[in-house]
This record gives sequence, C-alpha cells and structure tokens, in this order.
Amino acid sequence: MIDHIVGRPNPSWKRTQVFLVIIFWLWRIVRGNSGPPRILWLPRFNKALRD
Repeated sequence: MIDHIVGRPNPSWKRTQVFLVIIFWLWRIVRGNSGPPRILWLPRFNKALRD
C-alpha cells in the first residue's frame, strides 16, 4: 500500500491502513446516497465525445 511506495513496509502501519479503509467504506455505506455515484465531469465528457 502506501508504505511500499515510501519503501519502508511496517506491519503495524499496514494494520492501521486496513482499519482505516474498512471504517471509510462502512461510513460510505451508512451515510452515502442510495443512487449511483455522481461524477460531475462525465456528462460533459460524453457530450464532447459525441460532437
């Protein structure tokens, strides 16, 4: 993960990263919208490809 990019893998930091990712996605599931994700630039990009 991030620590491999820096070059110093650390087991305790890896464990912390896993917990942070789990907490983030649980928060996204509980507090997120029920609809599809909104990507603001995507409609403009599609229109530019059509023209």
